[in-house]
Amino acid sequence: MEKSKENEELLKDNIFTLFSECISESPIEPKDKLFIKLCDQIFRWCKGYLYKTNTEEMGLEILKAVENTIKNVKNEKYFFGYLINRLKEAQNQYYRVRIKGSVNINKTFKGIKLKDIKKVLEIKEGNIAKKLTQMECIKSLSEWYKWDEEESLECIIIINREFSSENELSNNNSDDNLNYLDSNVSSPYMDDVFMNPLNEYFHKDNINKIKEAIKVVLDKKPITRDCKKALFTLYCIDKKQTDGLLPVLDKEIIESCKDGKKPTKYEVCWKFHPEITNKGSAGATATANLNEFLFDLEVYLKEKNPEIFP
Repeated sequence: MEKSKENEELLKDNIFTLFSECISESPIEPKDKLFIKLCDQIFRWCKGYLYKTNTEEMGLEILKAVENTIKNVKNEKYFFGYLINRLKEAQNQYYRVRIKGSVNINKTFKGIKLKDIKKVLEIKEGNIAKKLTQMECIKSLSEWYKWDEEESLECIIIINREFSSENELSNNNSDDNLNYLDSNVSSPYMDDVFMNPLNEYFHKDNINKIKEAIKVVLDKKPITRDCKKALFTLYCIDKKQTDGLLPVLDKEIIESCKDGKKPTKYEVCWKFHPEITNKGSAGATATANLNEFLFDLEVYLKEKNPEIFP
């Protein structure tokens, strides 16, 4: 028992040291690498001492909790208290959405019911007769509620987690439901990755602009470039959208898939980040990296080519 306690304290010391470096103005390593190491240590702590069960499946929730902590805590003495609260919220979110499947239809964001915010997006979709991309959702919420883009993105993430099964509300008999959700329509705002810019813009007239955007966006993040390039290559293969893009994709991944040896996202992440020690943390980090790249790609396309990518 004492040995276990000693091991936990050593692990928490490592976590505290990495957090201190993450918020330092002069870190000893690039902050991207420090963040990955911090997530890995926190994941080990959750698995060994905090959650013990279901930790492998909670990789993305844990990663978001760590991101939130680094963003909001700048004083070391508040670190563990804030982190523990965020990790408890992550566990509650996991059980609510993935296990219990229940939805609180009265849950709010910035004092506004989520179901009412979702209705704004659905009305917008009805007016233009198509599903909104995530960038369009961000723009719509920012204009309607006068939020900045970061607030709108946070709201969209919460909506998609809360309404992961669209028929949850439509099957609820509460008078407060209003029956505005169509149970046959899947969530339009986010899938495993946040956006799908290629689906909307991919045809031969746009190939050169997409290739240019991919190269520019990758070069902006040299530390994570190779990992993101490999993950994006997997993404293109899954979407069957490699035609014309081969020069800017990962050749090794392309050849592996030709030989029937397609790697998983977490295997790709492990290759570039061997310091990660478990599958759940690697999978969550891979998803976060791909999400970030796709977001940056769509932003670049729309900024540089507004006449084609409105």
